[in-house]
Amino acid sequence: MRGDPGGTATFRIDGYTADNPMKEESPGFYRAQVSIGRYLDIPSGVIRLILSKGGRRSFESIPEQITVVSKPQAKTGL
Repeated sequence: MRGDPGGTATFRIDGYTADNPMKEESPGFYRAQVSIGRYLDIPSGVIRLILSKGGRRSFESIPEQITVVSKPQAKTGL
């Protein structure tokens, strides 16, 4: 995520994960990774980014939804 340098950044998958901290790797550039549990299926998740600085918070959502399928689909055949 790009934003103002010196802030505190987090992200979450709305309705599925808690806020996860992001590290400011260079001034104004924040990055993070998260591992999703083995049994968590996310059919159409929205990633929300939050940047806090100087008592203000800014929210942004990534426009593309994500899908996570934790269990492989069963193969069917005749």
